[in-house]
Amino acid sequence: MILRRLHILPLITPMRFHFRIRQCARLLLSGPLVSLPLPAGAQADAPSLSKLGLHLIGNYSAGAQQVSTAHPRILKILDTGGAMLAALRDFKARTPDGVSVLRIFTTRTYSVSSDPAVSGADFWNGVLAPAINGLSASDRALIDYVEGPNEGDSTPTWGSLADAQWYNNFWLALAPLIANAGFKPCAYSISVGNPPGSTTEVQQRLNAIAPSLRRCQELGGGWSITGVDESTWHFATVDPARLNAGTNILAAEVHQSSATSSDLSFDLALRAYSATDLAPPRTVKNGTGLYVSWPVAQVDLALFSSTDLLTWTRENAVPAASNNELSVTLSAADPRRLFRLQIP
Repeated sequence: MILRRLHILPLITPMRFHFRIRQCARLLLSGPLVSLPLPAGAQADAPSLSKLGLHLIGNYSAGAQQVSTAHPRILKILDTGGAMLAALRDFKARTPDGVSVLRIFTTRTYSVSSDPAVSGADFWNGVLAPAINGLSASDRALIDYVEGPNEGDSTPTWGSLADAQWYNNFWLALAPLIANAGFKPCAYSISVGNPPGSTTEVQQRLNAIAPSLRRCQELGGGWSITGVDESTWHFATVDPARLNAGTNILAAEVHQSSATSSDLSFDLALRAYSATDLAPPRTVKNGTGLYVSWPVAQVDLALFSSTDLLTWTRENAVPAASNNELSVTLSAADPRRLFRLQIP
């Protein structure tokens, strides 16, 4: 069992690409409503407000069953084995408006020298259709989205602009076949850190796949961004009134498929700031330069500037540390601006 955020992004016209996808991702809660008998003691309810969903790979454990009772928004299953179908039935019985996603495992691979349209049709006919056609009509009705290849494991994807163009044509062929079978195509399954490259290179690759994304939009589908938050730092403010004088205990849980998972990681810190620590940055003009400094205790924060108090831009200069202060020297020739410290 993997507890993770799986973002299914509805496609919006005009096409706009967001580089901070985790902040704009929305779950597309739709699909056929199927009347199922509830498991013993279960209660049907609306999807929860939690951003955590279930991604099950082969096993429907007791822990996964417990999570399902909390009405997660999304369930993603790998293949159509008995345990996966049991999880799907429980999920839709408990959370009829929840979103279900199906992916089929395959070792079949394609190269950039293969015809992308032929490859897309082959993926449907040789990988997806056999598994889906083996399902009963009632089980098929529980599936909202069907994915294609997993995170570029078996196809050209983001290695070059030509790869992205190939993948676009692959999905132009595959998406209608998924839709014609009664499901919503969930395209691309983009893994963390992709597309790679500079801002220009990323934009070029995203522009390359735009035609297939628009096609998926026409078919009621979406595209998925997986793993986006696995390497993201999250910050929260703790009310000091909740702390006790002396020793405090901070408890946390990590959920993963196994204790030896290759991508299992966790880091947590609790920092305290005094009123002096939270003072705004100090700005001094020094000749042609602008000297901006702040207490070293605010090392977790970054310096931002604004000319209108509406749009804040991070200053990229690397702070120097000296005498319990962090400081940067900026050009005084730039437009007048205000500075503040904030979580990056």
